[in-house]
Amino acid sequence: MAILYDWLIRGGLAVYPERTVLADIGIDGEKIAEVGIPGSIEGKKVVDADGCYLLPGIIDPHTHPVYLDDLGALAKSAAFGGVTTVIHYAYAKPGASLAEVINEYRGEGESDSCIDFGLHGGLFDTIKPADDIKSLAQRIIISHPAQFGIGNKHLKRGNAQLKSPGNFLSLLDSIKETAVESEINAGV
Repeated sequence: MAILYDWLIRGGLAVYPERTVLADIGIDGEKIAEVGIPGSIEGKKVVDADGCYLLPGIIDPHTHPVYLDDLGALAKSAAFGGVTTVIHYAYAKPGASLAEVINEYRGEGESDSCIDFGLHGGLFDTIKPADDIKSLAQRIIISHPAQFGIGNKHLKRGNAQLKSPGNFLSLLDSIKETAVESEINAGV
């Protein structure tokens, strides 16, 4: 006798990176518990997915919630599109602490997001964030590779803090000392 799951998604096309297969999906609580051949799973509630693609676990690694949406609204709209994890940019504007910005976004995400989320630390300034890098590397899990983006429009406007080779080298030294593999996005 098959396990009776909370939900059965019946007869959809489950999409994997290497293949697409006809499948039934059993959901227990909020988690996918089993992916099986059609007819092998039972559920208390049934969704007929005939002719539909099932995309379990879409990750959007590049979102910008700082424009209009808060993290809760962004997560909700992502979930309606089948996305189960978003990785947001948390930008530290000039003079701001990257650690404080990440803590603020993390708190907002933990209280308001209905899906999983991660954070990229984005920099527009190299002075204050260089001081934060070491403490951040010790307190949080950093995605691989960690990305520290430097805002191009600030370079074009001649932001003196970014133009200073000493400030930029200090930032790179801080990243090097943490042994975190990082990506610098500084295209103009």
